[in-house]
Amino acid sequence: MIFATGVKSKSLTKIINIISFSYNYYNKEDGEIWQSIQKLDLEGAGIIEKHDIKEWKSYLKTKKNTICGRVPISIVLHVNLSDFQYFQGNS
Repeated sequence: MIFATGVKSKSLTKIINIISFSYNYYNKEDGEIWQSIQKLDLEGAGIIEKHDIKEWKSYLKTKKNTICGRVPISIVLHVNLSDFQYFQGNS
């Protein structure tokens, strides 16, 4: 875990894991932590823009990114956009 580097106390490490929700995705190849998070978020945003529910599910499963609004986003991605646009155009 990134935040527990150098911590020798197992109980302190456990507390840190609970506080951080055990989320520690960080790809050092992407640079600083903020750059890694930025890349991860941009990848997710690109998938949302493509409206690809299968890729979205795979992204959430493999990256385990904690995204606020992931459930509503998933619901919208299940909607057939052509039906939605037709409905909006004829209401």
